[in-house]
Amino acid sequence: MMRKNNSGITLISLVITIILLLILATIGISSGISTVRSSRLTKFTTEMKLMQQKVNELYDSYTNNRTVNLAGNEYTGTDIANIGNDISDVSEEQRNEVFSSSGSGITDTSGYKYYNLSIIDGLGIDGVDGEFFVNVAKRSVISVDGFEYEGNTYYTLEQLPEGLYNVEYEPQQVEGPTFDVDYEKVGNDKYEISISNIQYEGYINKWNVKYKLEDTESWSISENLEFQVNETGKYKIVLFNGNEQSEEKEFYVLGGYTKSGLLVHYDSINNTGEGDSKHSTSTTVWKDLSGNGNDATLNGFTTNDEFSGWKENKLSFNGNTDYVTLKNVIENKAEFTIEFVFAQKRNVSWQYLWGILGNRLGLESNIGGNRSLYFSTETSHVEFPELKKDLNVINNITISIGNNEIKAYSNGKKVREYSFQGNLYTQGDLFAIGADSTGSYKTQADYYSFRIYDKILGDEEVEYNYHIDKIRFNTKE
Repeated sequence: MMRKNNSGITLISLVITIILLLILATIGISSGISTVRSSRLTKFTTEMKLMQQKVNELYDSYTNNRTVNLAGNEYTGTDIANIGNDISDVSEEQRNEVFSSSGSGITDTSGYKYYNLSIIDGLGIDGVDGEFFVNVAKRSVISVDGFEYEGNTYYTLEQLPEGLYNVEYEPQQVEGPTFDVDYEKVGNDKYEISISNIQYEGYINKWNVKYKLEDTESWSISENLEFQVNETGKYKIVLFNGNEQSEEKEFYVLGGYTKSGLLVHYDSINNTGEGDSKHSTSTTVWKDLSGNGNDATLNGFTTNDEFSGWKENKLSFNGNTDYVTLKNVIENKAEFTIEFVFAQKRNVSWQYLWGILGNRLGLESNIGGNRSLYFSTETSHVEFPELKKDLNVINNITISIGNNEIKAYSNGKKVREYSFQGNLYTQGDLFAIGADSTGSYKTQADYYSFRIYDKILGDEEVEYNYHIDKIRFNTKE
């Protein structure tokens, strides 16, 4: 039987296979090289657009006599055209190549400055690794090194395929950045403020921060988004880069409550005066944190009633038996302020949120009707409809009294001033919270904090204390 000879067929198949593999490899390499080149062209184009946008901003400042900051130096108006180094810092050979009809197509070097990486970084332009010749007055941007692609070298946007043509200039219509701000205490009288979640639709990624306390004149500047301050209070904070900046944001760095004039301070978390972790659910004494020893006594509270007694961060009054008494610390005071954080619980008329025996000085809550708050003395009865509160919502209320005026604040904002005639009667041995000091007109409410001052608090002091309450007890905006 004759054998078949397959060696020729096998050799031919092997050769064909090798040829196909070489063709595929060549296609793959060619495709990979093309992808890399395209990616590099995209990066070059992006950098050129970033630089063009920044130069457009500089031009806007140049023509409108605005100021540009660069590394601590200020350039205004026509001085902006002098930003950068002399183009002679670049080799003559490279300059001749760029400024030629076969290069950038631009041959006149007058007015051009050399923007190296230091200048670019100082202007806050992120994402740019190249260097450029710039003429601000002409809004002209030329790459120093150019980019070679498919046999052509590109130096300007106009030369690029589908480039950003710089024919007519319109100022960038982009709103300033928005951002979040927070802080933490990092030591004695040291607080670190941090900026995060910056949102901006333009090309700027690097921002500086200027900040100051509300009542100070000069701004401090930080090149970092985290920085430390040594004082508490309301800060004004602005992000900026050149002429682009955010709106002023007000932000509180909080320490403790206002101390000046503080007579009484009760806190429903730190109710024992030994710290938040020592909160007690059974104590019958509400410890005064002011340092004046004006502790309060709980009356009628029970521990087996969900509407009565200490809870995790509040003292609940059931409206039937519960009220708190303390020494009348405002007797014969010509002026005083009372601040408290509470949430009303029931619809019953004429509940005293606090009061004094005899003259029935107090703040009443007629929540059975229109739920307005009232302030009553022996000779007057003033309604504050602006202090109307929804049930079960935590609120901060401040009442300042003196000089024949009553000022009312709701959650840190003044809602009304009222002038009254006659003397302010404050006589009585006891002061009460949740009723008058005879235990009448009890209220069903939750109390979180209660403070008494022997002076009229200023608007800023009221707002400052409110912001502490807001964080500590989640009071309403």
